[in-house]
Amino acid sequence: MKTISKLLLGGVAAAGVLAFYEFKLKPRMFSWGATPEECAHTWPGDDYTPHSLGICTRAVTIHAAPEQIWPWIMQIGQDRAGYYSYTWLENLFRAEMSNTLFLVPEWQHRTVGDDLWMAAKHNYGGRARMTIAYIEPFRSMVNVTYADRESALNAGWAPNGSWNFHLMPISSKESTPLTRLVMRSVLPERMGLVARAATLFWDPAHFVMERKMMLTIKKLAEQTAATPARASAASGTPNSKVAGL
Repeated sequence: MKTISKLLLGGVAAAGVLAFYEFKLKPRMFSWGATPEECAHTWPGDDYTPHSLGICTRAVTIHAAPEQIWPWIMQIGQDRAGYYSYTWLENLFRAEMSNTLFLVPEWQHRTVGDDLWMAAKHNYGGRARMTIAYIEPFRSMVNVTYADRESALNAGWAPNGSWNFHLMPISSKESTPLTRLVMRSVLPERMGLVARAATLFWDPAHFVMERKMMLTIKKLAEQTAATPARASAASGTPNSKVAGL
């Protein structure tokens, strides 16, 4: 009887923890910094996964114009500037990540079909990458899983979801430009039991890393906006090969 009672108590406790996570913690993580309007808005890339199991929208206000934020997004990637997050945490997953906190002109060009590396190319059989499926300069970059590369590029369909960057200017005043950086994660259309269980670890870890990335982009872009010479480095103008911070 004591064993049964302990099992029942353990089950009730586990159910309570899961309920707290699902109905309290998860909604906050999945909408961190975002307004209800931003969460409900249809963003580029949403239509790639029409039957998604859910959507995560996070946002932060940056005191800079989209043109001053975009260069930092363009050079994201394991083989470029990293992800401006916690490298020690990323490297626990064999990402072999390092962050470059200055603008590099050679990393400013991306096109549809390019790879966005999440870990070193020689790890995970070369599968730790996403594919850029859509780009609108200074506004949006939509990234789908590599498994969805062909269907996304040829048919606009990404059943395994997407991870997307969006910039929405909210003030165009030259003295005080304001832009919202909106991160949109579109969940897959299907998930097995193992994948669903893994989200109990992955969702909090992703939140911690993505939040750090967003705040670092905010800091870097605002510093860029405060120093015009740094902004010129993104376009490779003379005498400004690299803009150090």
